[in-house]
Amino acid sequence: MNLYIMRHGRAEPHVKPDSLRALVAEGVLETQQVAAKLQAPSIRIDTIVTSPYPRAQQTARIVKDTLGFQGKLILSDSITPEGDVKKTTHMLDSLKGENILMVSHLPLVGHLLSYLTSANSAAPLTMNTATVAHLHGEFIAAGCMQYKDCFLPE
Repeated sequence: MNLYIMRHGRAEPHVKPDSLRALVAEGVLETQQVAAKLQAPSIRIDTIVTSPYPRAQQTARIVKDTLGFQGKLILSDSITPEGDVKKTTHMLDSLKGENILMVSHLPLVGHLLSYLTSANSAAPLTMNTATVAHLHGEFIAAGCMQYKDCFLPE
């Protein structure tokens, strides 16, 4: 099982409600740069799940279009910034596919990375915008995945 956890691209400042913020031009560019890296022959995506927030959906669509992904984007209310790590883990484990891309937000992605690799969500990792962490494991569960790679914008 390969899980690609992506933080959305750079977004508008917090001048409107967080749930309405969209990507800025720099966020689109950095997302395109990372999406191009995900075109590597060794990477295959079966499923894309995204937060319903506009900046995450925009990020997911850019990756989807760049990869030529034919499936539908799955929206999940459980992967918003303050999402619950255990509920998110259960949701991800229930998805079909062996190669899942999740597009979400801090602080959730930091807590999730820590939880899946060390079973400790109290010490969250940080991620820059438009960054993808690649985890691999037999299944998606606390402490059962290993960090394999990281894809960063230029």
